[in-house]
Amino acid sequence: MIPPEVPGSEGDVIILKLDPTGSLIWEKTVGGSQRDYAYSVDFLNSGGFVIGGFSESGDGAIDQNNGSSDTLLMKFSTDGIELWQKTYGGSLSENIHSIGISGSGGIFGVGSMQNPLSGNNDLDILLMRYDEAEPILVIHGILTD
Repeated sequence: MIPPEVPGSEGDVIILKLDPTGSLIWEKTVGGSQRDYAYSVDFLNSGGFVIGGFSESGDGAIDQNNGSSDTLLMKFSTDGIELWQKTYGGSLSENIHSIGISGSGGIFGVGSMQNPLSGNNDLDILLMRYDEAEPILVIHGILTD
């Protein structure tokens, strides 16, 4: 997944599926008119995969944006079909830098967020949890100095 130079875009997510020899099986581009980046991918035991990153778009293939950059979490089938996407954010920046899948299939992420409560909008640690069985996206910010 790389942020390419796409006409009409600041950068999109490109997902490639390759065979064992490195030949392209399929390619998918996801994004809107602003920067949309994927920093992490993990594979599900049930098949498919999840990517985590951030989006500054609220158009195109991205459902919504609430501010500067929002966390972006997307699930795909093994064939690259988008099954769902979740974004979260306030008026400042929130980013997922790394994701992982628990044994029960829950999705965990760690990243960064600008917290207006800190008084200076410094970056704080973001912890995220999402479980499809209980579709609630839980975000925790940890204030740092």
